[in-house]
Amino acid sequence: MSRFQVLPDPPLNLLLDCYDQHPDAYLHQWPLLPADSARRAYAFLDTDNQLMGYVLADAKPLRALHVAFGPVGIPPNQYEEFFHAWLPVLQRQRWWRLSVQLPLVLEGAGLPQPTFCFSGVPCRTSDRVLNWATWVVSLHNDENRMLHAYSAHHRRNIRKAWQLGLYTQTLTNQQQILQLVKLYKKLYKWRRLQTKEQLVCRQLLAIHDYFFATAKGFILGIFHQEQLLGGVVVALRAQSAFYHFGVTDPEMRPWPLAHLLFHHAFLKAASMGLQTFDFGGYDQQARPGSQTFAINRFKEGFGGSLVTYVPQLIFDLSHFGSYLTDAALLLRHWLRQAIAVPSF
Repeated sequence: MSRFQVLPDPPLNLLLDCYDQHPDAYLHQWPLLPADSARRAYAFLDTDNQLMGYVLADAKPLRALHVAFGPVGIPPNQYEEFFHAWLPVLQRQRWWRLSVQLPLVLEGAGLPQPTFCFSGVPCRTSDRVLNWATWVVSLHNDENRMLHAYSAHHRRNIRKAWQLGLYTQTLTNQQQILQLVKLYKKLYKWRRLQTKEQLVCRQLLAIHDYFFATAKGFILGIFHQEQLLGGVVVALRAQSAFYHFGVTDPEMRPWPLAHLLFHHAFLKAASMGLQTFDFGGYDQQARPGSQTFAINRFKEGFGGSLVTYVPQLIFDLSHFGSYLTDAALLLRHWLRQAIAVPSF
């Protein structure tokens, strides 16, 4: 018998308390983060009805659920028992497919083999298209040491930014956040892409208020003559800074805005005692000449190394429904890559 009892739709304060108690939790699992789809929450209690952890899952089309960097509070050596308790609940709720990106890097994670079954539900790992990888830079308080690790091209662009009179400041009020949202809308309109302006606005305002109240992150803006030209959102987790969102004014593309933004974000994170900066993703399938390939090269220019996570787990709660969802997701991935846009 599993030690876990599953509580669907638990009280919000229960989730917030658990999130605050785990500094290694990712912002993706923050219970107050607005989402573009319905989110399903599940708490896991022990036999004494004490909270052990929780997971937030985003509802996707075709009766699919996706978990990004969860669960929270459940140690890896209890993942198997966690899934044994949770999967039957999802089947009773008639979900077709569950995909889970666990918050574990690849080395030493001890993942089950793709043929492993939880409570009779087949478990497989995703192909590499959907698996998570990221680029991580080591931080130092010594600015010269940081600059030495950069490519010559990046160092030249940072010097150019200084010569142009660019500077950065932490964004501290909601009016500045709304200006950042306008830049997001401007970038996507310039790229002729559909925007999610209202969602981005709600997310950034919520994150700003959360960072202000808890000091668990910062939003750094880049300015020229007091005009905001862009910004990055950086969340703090354990000993690492995690890049969550960024945007710059598309009309200022010849200016090295992003180079100075990230350089100063590194220095700010280092001054807070953090050891690494996580760029929040790296597309290992990027094709030369594509926008995502250019983004990868930009990240590599700061030094650092590639970090791969354990493969995404996929649970076929309904055999036919799950594979139908797979086909739709792969089609969406290739369409997105064809029109990929950098967020800075």
